Amino acid sequence: MTNDTPCGAHCEGETDILTDWGLSAPGAAAVFNAYVALTTGNEKGGNAVAVRRPEG
Repeated sequence: MTNDTPCGAHCEGETDILTDWGLSAPGAAAVFNAYVALTTGNEKGGNAVAVRRPEG
């Protein structure tokens, strides 16, 4: 099951995406996938990255 929800955006030339979306509690985990809108109007997605917020 896929649940794609926008959790942030950045401008052209920026290379970092900073968010705590879905990671509000210690031990919480989320999977993120970055997409870029191409000048052709298409989208290109990167590899999914699993993130876990440290305990305590």
